[in-house]
Amino acid sequence: MARVFSTVTDIVNLPTTGIEIQRLVQTFLNVRAAYMPKPRRPTIHAATEDSQESQDYFGIFDIDLDDPDLQAALGDEPESPEAKEVARKDKSLAEVVHKTVVNGIFKLVMKRVTDVPEESSRELAHFDLDKWIDCWVGCAQIVVHNGLRVCFFGFHACRLLLR
Repeated sequence: MARVFSTVTDIVNLPTTGIEIQRLVQTFLNVRAAYMPKPRRPTIHAATEDSQESQDYFGIFDIDLDDPDLQAALGDEPESPEAKEVARKDKSLAEVVHKTVVNGIFKLVMKRVTDVPEESSRELAHFDLDKWIDCWVGCAQIVVHNGLRVCFFGFHACRLLLR
């Protein structure tokens, strides 16, 4: 993948090749989205001793907050081995996307932002730009979701240019 986005080969700047790369990455993002498990609900923690008032209020119900059945009903089940394996693979993928793909896609987005087409083809160019931005945002989401980057300055720069 690094060779695809390399400035030495420069194949991403060829019109037909660039479109195929965008389609490939977007198809991958769509398949990944279908494969990934749905996000889990936030963990509900039992009240601490500092909030004794809530303990007094709910104490009349005699609820064991550590009961596995209750935790399962609340959606706070321990992560399965399969889910851990998916997370491990996704983290590995995110490292590759972070190192090679996301910056290459961003450069292609910026190239399309700065290349102003003629009036007759402007609508088609905006549609093409939307596809590239969706592709870049999908790649950035993988990187951010896996904690490899907190924010992308390029996103803000892109938004400013599109105003």
